[in-house]
Amino acid sequence: MGGLITKQSTSIQQGTERFEIRNLNSGVYTVIARSSDWKYTAKLISLGNNFGNTTIKYQSNDYGSVPKSTLKSTNNLVKMQYNNGERILFKGFSSNYARVLTLVPTQRQIVDFNFIPCFDFDGHYYAVVTIGTQTWMAENLKTTRYIDGIGIPLVTDLTAWVNLSTPAYCWYDNNQFPDGNTYGALYNWFTVKTGSLCPIGWHMPTDIEWTTLTDYLAGSGVAGGKLKETGTAHWTAPNNGATNETGFTALPGGSRFNGVFDDIGVYGRWWSISLYNTNTSWGRYIQYSGNSILSSNYGWKSGFSVRCVRD
Repeated sequence: MGGLITKQSTSIQQGTERFEIRNLNSGVYTVIARSSDWKYTAKLISLGNNFGNTTIKYQSNDYGSVPKSTLKSTNNLVKMQYNNGERILFKGFSSNYARVLTLVPTQRQIVDFNFIPCFDFDGHYYAVVTIGTQTWMAENLKTTRYIDGIGIPLVTDLTAWVNLSTPAYCWYDNNQFPDGNTYGALYNWFTVKTGSLCPIGWHMPTDIEWTTLTDYLAGSGVAGGKLKETGTAHWTAPNNGATNETGFTALPGGSRFNGVFDDIGVYGRWWSISLYNTNTSWGRYIQYSGNSILSSNYGWKSGFSVRCVRD
């Protein structure tokens, strides 16, 4: 059903970690194991008939074939190839918080991470990145509830979506796993205009705030490439101009026009809070084949991704 049953966080070492999940009722569940470097997703089928609180209990660690000499420590020195002028992207973690930084080193220096809270009512914590004078989410929003805990209606049916004049969200192709985890949710503008969609301390960007971002990156004609995730793991080849030198990591979450899903991997589209006229609002889009980020006006029944900016 897409709801969070339970979660457990613990410090681990290299090796095989063993956990036990107890008190699951019968059904099909998605289990996600995640660290700072990787994520593994699997389905679990339970035939149980339990009505207690579901728990995850740590069992043991089997160091097995992992030599102690390979275990990492906080003082470990990591060597890597680096050419003068190249930009390095850092992602720092502290508990649930994540911060993205990019820089072109010219000398030995200390990198400081200022961790800023950015989490929704569903318990998702978002990485953040500062670009110029603004701090943005470095991931697409995927909340299913407003900041006051009230649920946002999930609308999967094409006809029902087309006839909406009220808030709603969906997952691309109605597929939360894995698409929703990767690309976030798609929201219509009725949801955006409630003012309750972004995490506390954050808000929907105005069209002017989007322009402030692109102006800082030397204009909309080149800013898209500086915002796009590199490679073709998510963007369709050739993903022209992508450098992600900002750490914004824009992803092509697709859209929902007239109730129909389209363009995942090809386009990323994001709402602003600013009106264009009485039935459309401004948004921004990036495509796989260019390095620009362009503005356009969209009908309120469209479903797009959301990035929030810090108050």
